[in-house]
Amino acid sequence: MKRITETIKAVTYEKGSRVAVIEQKISRADDCEELGNLYFRLCDIYRRLEETEDATERDALEVDRVKIAAEIERYRGYLEGYEG
Repeated sequence: MKRITETIKAVTYEKGSRVAVIEQKISRADDCEELGNLYFRLCDIYRRLEETEDATERDALEVDRVKIAAEIERYRGYLEGYEG
């Protein structure tokens, strides 16, 4: 269960838009959970790549694979930032 808290720190208005600065407090457990979910999704993509022969589907899966791999690296970086 994610326990991310958000706090609005500031609100400004620019050219007809409201801009809010939001601070998020996210635990290591939340980041670990999300990283696990990303690896699960990546495993599913690899499985589907092995099963399909449809070139269009393979291309779409490859695009998803690249996006998820980038997200995994982002979350690994988050986890490296925690002490101990």
